Amino acid sequence: MASNTGLTHLPYGLYTGQTDIQTLLPGTTTGIVTAITITNGGTGYAANDTGIITTGKGNAQYQVATVSSGVVATINLIYGGNGYATGAGQATARTGIQPGSGSGLTLNVGTVVTGDLIRSLLPNGLYEPLGTYLITKGSIDAIKINAPGIGQSKQDGRIIRIISTTAYAHVITGPTNVFNGNTHIATFSGTLPNSLVLEAYNGMWYTVGTPQGVTFS
Repeated sequence: MASNTGLTHLPYGLYTGQTDIQTLLPGTTTGIVTAITITNGGTGYAANDTGIITTGKGNAQYQVATVSSGVVATINLIYGGNGYATGAGQATARTGIQPGSGSGLTLNVGTVVTGDLIRSLLPNGLYEPLGTYLITKGSIDAIKINAPGIGQSKQDGRIIRIISTTAYAHVITGPTNVFNGNTHIATFSGTLPNSLVLEAYNGMWYTVGTPQGVTFS
């Protein structure tokens, strides 16, 4: 697997604490899920259950936030995957050891986009943001970032660093209010240096220190 065309990951970045090899999916990614809602909450689920949406490429990941008597009440998108199309009633599958033993959850994929995506393949087979990313594209790069997983067993405390090496007004877009709880778009000025450091907490990315040449809206 190779790096994205315009976004390079450094697996041994300052903030990773990891020595495992991690790479990005090659090229521009299509059919990235950016919004999901619940079609059918299923039965037998517990908070923090995780799984995948089995349509598309079968790699978009969700995390159950809250349940009511085993029925999923609220849910978070952890990784947008690729190859998806919008539509209701899309099937899911639980992955790995889970707190609950649920079944029957189906989701509505509300929006999908195309672009580079902040994510890395981890040794456990999941795709999550981790480490340092260099934007190397020689034109404006449209980059997507998902909300981080909630909880210390997921992504709370995870720190990533994003650095532009090219003088273009790159744009990073995430779900509503994903940055600092009040914005979802990070725009680079196009005049170097351009960089920012983000730390995950409770489903949001918070800026660490003062971003260099990056504004939020």
